[in-house]
Amino acid sequence: MDAKERLTYFELIQGCIENFESETIVLNQGIEIIAISSQPARYLIAHPKVPRILLTNMMGRMILDLCSSKRSIGDIREGIVSKLQTNVDPALVLLDIVKFIRMAEHHGILHASLT
Repeated sequence: MDAKERLTYFELIQGCIENFESETIVLNQGIEIIAISSQPARYLIAHPKVPRILLTNMMGRMILDLCSSKRSIGDIREGIVSKLQTNVDPALVLLDIVKFIRMAEHHGILHASLT
């Protein structure tokens, strides 16, 4: 599925999820973020008590930085869109954020809750 198809699918289901952007994201305590390369930027994220690691790029790092205090998915999207220098569709950014958050939550890096 290419980016356009993913975005179309997301736009179709987004209306079915009440208060989606108000979901609050909090980075778990003890998370370590280690830069493993600079070109391209790659980071290893781990928790000493959880036997899983997550590798991410600069976008994942930006999301984690914005999760350092309690924020909603909508706040995180706005923070990232304001830092991007290209005209990117905010819905596509939201889709990428949600996918990353679900993956990071699965790995014990952060947790999400509806407020």
